[in-house]
Amino acid sequence: MNKRQRKKNQKKYLSIHADEFNLLTMTEDEQKRAWREYLQFRERHAYCKTYRKLKEFKKVNKGKMIYYQFSVGNQMSKFLQEISMFGRKESKHSVTITQSLTENEKQMLKTI
Repeated sequence: MNKRQRKKNQKKYLSIHADEFNLLTMTEDEQKRAWREYLQFRERHAYCKTYRKLKEFKKVNKGKMIYYQFSVGNQMSKFLQEISMFGRKESKHSVTITQSLTENEKQMLKTI
């Protein structure tokens, strides 16, 4: 496929707006896998075989866009699970701290 054919073929894809922040939380292997998943999503949902279908889709879906969000990396998902465990009441990590005021501190609060 030469350059002209490749450019013409790329015009048959609808534009996809992707949230790329999650790519920062991934390793290189995870990024490659996520990119392959994105290309599969693009083939499945954003490709129109003919220009007529492309025009019809743009006419029917005025202003609407296709949105794609990359999955979260393994390290980030482990971190989020750890935070959610910490926030639960029945967690192993939860700690309750109480502090009582001395008589002098109570007297000072009453004067204020």
